[in-house]
Amino acid sequence: MNESEGIYTPDVLQQQALRTWHNTTVPLREQRVHALLGLAGETGELVDLLKKHFYKPGHEATREVVMDELSDVLYYVAVLSHLWGFTFDDMAAHLAVKLADSHGWDGSGDKVAAQAAEGGPRP
Repeated sequence: MNESEGIYTPDVLQQQALRTWHNTTVPLREQRVHALLGLAGETGELVDLLKKHFYKPGHEATREVVMDELSDVLYYVAVLSHLWGFTFDDMAAHLAVKLADSHGWDGSGDKVAAQAAEGGPRP
């Protein structure tokens, strides 16, 4: 399954986002700052949208608008994570371990954390 088949895995989606990002002539530090500010800005737009939804009569946030704003946040997460050297799959595996350790998936997090540490199957 890949982009050419019209199905997007997280890592394929990340690669597509990177096609619209800076070229390699822009210094890494500048790219990281740009991505961080973009993430903060898009997160702020989402927060403002939902603030109005909850506290300003007549401003309903629809599912589509929330998804659009979250997609903008996801774009910058895709870019920023790449700029720090990891993929969406890497983040998903890391989160699975964190959640297993913190919340006891599968009765206890030991099984999932041990599998991830050994490079085993990801939950």
